[in-house]
Amino acid sequence: MKPVASFLSTAFHDGVAIVDEITYMQKGTSKRTRAMLGIQAKYRLGLTGTPIKNTVNQIYWLLAWTLGY
Repeated sequence: MKPVASFLSTAFHDGVAIVDEITYMQKGTSKRTRAMLGIQAKYRLGLTGTPIKNTVNQIYWLLAWTLGY
């Protein structure tokens, strides 16, 4: 079994994008959202400490980016 450090050292070469505070990306017309949608990566991870409401307009762009829109 390989240690975690060996995985992390090569993960970003394989195309991993990690975004902290993904809740800032809530409107499809903002410059921040359009810039984040332009990031090409094989794997995407969005992190947040802010609670996300269960409404479509709150979660659509977050899931669109995470799932590879």
